Amino acid sequence: MRAGEMSRDKNRTPMQWSNNPNAGFSPHNVETWLPVNPNYRNGINVRDQQHNPSSLLNYYKTPPANAQRVSGFDRGRIYSTAQHCKGLSCFVRKSEDQTILVILNFSEKKLDLDFSRTREIKAAACRSCFPAPNG
Repeated sequence: MRAGEMSRDKNRTPMQWSNNPNAGFSPHNVETWLPVNPNYRNGINVRDQQHNPSSLLNYYKTPPANAQRVSGFDRGRIYSTAQHCKGLSCFVRKSEDQTILVILNFSEKKLDLDFSRTREIKAAACRSCFPAPNG
């Protein structure tokens, strides 16, 4: 079906606000345009995650708050790194006064990474600004 190929519907589902019917997106007696993912009943919803400090919701809320406290994060030049593997994205953000190495691991595996050959961070003092999610 051509409409399905061109539409973004296949990439969207109703927002999962709670563990109520229809995930709290709409009243229980309303049929949503797209199906609600059934995992809303198992804690994958805003209400169940908002008070859990180790939830995915709170993990994603942390970086923007911390990024505002890290000077240089919003300015400088971006450099790619030599790290290439599936599920990993790395880059260096370098300003006049600070060098920031950003590592995003989208896989479920712990990775051993070596940035000793990354020219932009040689001799830079490193510290972690964002905690990894629990679990």
